[in-house]
Amino acid sequence: MARLGDIGTIVTGNTPKTSDKRNYDSNDICFVKPSDIAETELTILSNTEYHIAEYARAKARILPPESILVTCIGSIGKVAINSIECAFNQQINAIIPNTEKCNSKYLAYAIQYARPQLQSIANAPVVPILNKSQFSDIELNIPPLDEQRKIAAVLDKVSDLIAKRCQQLDKLDLLVKSKFVEMFGDPVKNTKDWDTAKFSTACTVIGDGLHGTPAYDDTGSHFFVNGNNLQKKMIVTVPETRKVNQSMAEKYGVALNNTTVLLSINGTLGKTALYHNEKVVLGKSACYCNVKPILKREFVLELFSSDAFQIFMQRNSTGTTIRNFGLKTLRNFDVILPPINLQNKFLDFVQQTDKSKSSIQQSLEKLETLKKSLMQQYFG
Repeated sequence: MARLGDIGTIVTGNTPKTSDKRNYDSNDICFVKPSDIAETELTILSNTEYHIAEYARAKARILPPESILVTCIGSIGKVAINSIECAFNQQINAIIPNTEKCNSKYLAYAIQYARPQLQSIANAPVVPILNKSQFSDIELNIPPLDEQRKIAAVLDKVSDLIAKRCQQLDKLDLLVKSKFVEMFGDPVKNTKDWDTAKFSTACTVIGDGLHGTPAYDDTGSHFFVNGNNLQKKMIVTVPETRKVNQSMAEKYGVALNNTTVLLSINGTLGKTALYHNEKVVLGKSACYCNVKPILKREFVLELFSSDAFQIFMQRNSTGTTIRNFGLKTLRNFDVILPPINLQNKFLDFVQQTDKSKSSIQQSLEKLETLKKSLMQQYFG
């Protein structure tokens, strides 16, 4: 076992002053923020959304390639390796590994496996923080370099296969989006001149979920879900998803049914899912739309997911850090009303695409299970 602080140099990021425009007047050096790092997979950073100018070099913390970056404020334990020189902000701790002791890829995977440990250390009532000292004291199993390289190579192969499956799923999602535009045009600008109606006429928009924090009951019958639980157009619960009991559900829940589409309107703006009679209570970040017969709920789901509607939500939302989309704006939205037979034709296409996605998803889940097993074998 070895402390992180003993196998490399630990550095906490910073942000050059935004008041000095010269720090940002050219895109010379990649500047890493937590949003550049994936939630579940090891991220290889070759570019970033934000940059700083060469002028800001002396004021930033610059990392050489093959350093490991770990998010340590808010979302704890997301991991990346930079393939290019980069700067990074104060929400990230980094380790520049001693290459005589440690392989960068091995170390990154080991830290990724230790994420629950990092999260428990950083536990805080409001904003979790893992400071530099705590990060330096994390202990990991560090075998000989040759063994580290072999382990990293095996995990790289599995990770590459996982990435390819994810890319295949993304391409199929893009295919559905393209088909939607081909058949219906821009649903916000109504470029195909369909009949329209106020959204409140075509769909009953009900509330925006429970405001405040409910009385949780981990033995309860209903999951308490919000925008974070709307993933891949489904309601997704994980072991960390809290529950409420039947009386709380009756007090705050709603009689959802199979005509319902859920839409995240606050924070995780624009995520959407179909409701399939799951036992859930919704947090305030999600609203629910009961679809009337003039529209198919699967069509509304794809409309919500379209690039045009996502941009519409962003442009009509308020707030900076947390974006909020008003229900009044949604109810007043002029929704297109293509003929039902054309909606059904599109949904037939979506159904065929979903069959292909299902096969890929099964392969992806097997690979993810294999990776978890290998991680347990190597680092557990």
